[in-house]
Amino acid sequence: MPPPPAHYHEISDTDTTLFSVVISLAAASEITAEINSVIETEPSEDRPSGIVGEAAIEMINTADRLSLVFLKASEIESFEGSLLVHWTVRNKRVTLIASGPDGHIKLYKKHTTNLSELIPNPSATDLSTALNWIMQ
Repeated sequence: MPPPPAHYHEISDTDTTLFSVVISLAAASEITAEINSVIETEPSEDRPSGIVGEAAIEMINTADRLSLVFLKASEIESFEGSLLVHWTVRNKRVTLIASGPDGHIKLYKKHTTNLSELIPNPSATDLSTALNWIMQ
């Protein structure tokens, strides 16, 4: 059984807008459980296939082995068979997108300056780097 979340933080941004960040030593397994729940409960028109879920879980678990994934996902959603795992801190967002019949992975980063970056064939190292970047 994974340990409970280690810390709950409320941090104010420069404009004093509060946001919450949940840090957990078991974030990767918690994200995996949420992905499996989405696959089981979403309406059939949006539900991702098992292969899509497995691709996302494999990417997250591999990133976790490289450098501990300690930031829980802020949202996990499905849309027309795609699975989107979002991490959001302040005005930064990282989204892991798994889609298609083979579970193709893309990584989307939205910067504080409203610039965005799409990485079409990310590695687990790219995901790990993006999750570390979002906390800076």
